[in-house]
Amino acid sequence: MMESEGKTLLRSRIRQRLRTLSHEAQESKSKQICSLIEQSEYLNAANPVLTFAALPGEPNLLPLFEKREPSLIFCFPRVVDSQLEIRQVFESTSLVPGYGGILEPSPDACPLFPVHELKT
Repeated sequence: MMESEGKTLLRSRIRQRLRTLSHEAQESKSKQICSLIEQSEYLNAANPVLTFAALPGEPNLLPLFEKREPSLIFCFPRVVDSQLEIRQVFESTSLVPGYGGILEPSPDACPLFPVHELKT
């Protein structure tokens, strides 16, 4: 089996497993993920933090943004003509429905963030 086939199979199994979880169980898992990230030494070292607004079935990481330390810079992706922009977000109210209804940064309230300043 090729590596890409293995990834496809793994993703399929994960999606099947997620479909069996109740909404409450998904919320609980999201909280656990956020807690682990908050306790991790990597969160502060990752400044800026590039995150996303979740779709159904994905972990909700917005609590990390809402409880962030003032020194942390949080950035979110925004889709423009099938390309991604990275924008710095200061307030959760600056996240608005965008491509496919996904919450993304308002271009009026969130400045572009230089991609070359993201750490890998």
